[in-house]
Amino acid sequence: MNRRLKCDVIVIGGGLFGAFTGLFLARAGLSVALLEKGQIGAQASATNFGNLRLHGRSARQYPLSIRAQELWEAYGTLTGEGCEIERTGHLYFAHGERGEIQSQLLKKDALHARFGFLSRHIRLAAFSPRSAVANPRLSTPPVTRALARAGGTVIEGCEVAGFDSTATGFAVTSTDGRCFEAPRLVNAAGAWAGK
Repeated sequence: MNRRLKCDVIVIGGGLFGAFTGLFLARAGLSVALLEKGQIGAQASATNFGNLRLHGRSARQYPLSIRAQELWEAYGTLTGEGCEIERTGHLYFAHGERGEIQSQLLKKDALHARFGFLSRHIRLAAFSPRSAVANPRLSTPPVTRALARAGGTVIEGCEVAGFDSTATGFAVTSTDGRCFEAPRLVNAAGAWAGK
């Protein structure tokens, strides 16, 4: 086992954010080492609902949400694999016309004509036909396989013990004594980021 690895970027965290960050950096020509303390995509990235929603957000989030949706729609092209993405649309309900809903508005008769199983008490709904769901258990591993094909190094079972800044960037040490050095460090460890 190589006890020391030098690269352009170290990414800590093998969830969806860390995996995609590593993939895009590798495709931009940087050498990347992705370190995951357990198994790729086995924590929060695998235990969510898999909703890929566009609405129900603050207005400031819409540009990022739309860009993320574009990436999900290109998932198969980006990774060479699928993750059971299904464009189901999302439907939000209201009993009145309060608030600002930025999607297709369905009122009374049009709503019940399209979704006949709904209670007649629901008078208004916002429908986002582009919203989708993906299987969260299947979404991260294909991204890390694409990262490896792009030249990145993916290391599972590599719990980070700590890191230090150096004259040239960062030195990361794992609990089993391995050392990783890079001018750039991305902490994508989610809830474990501060540990």
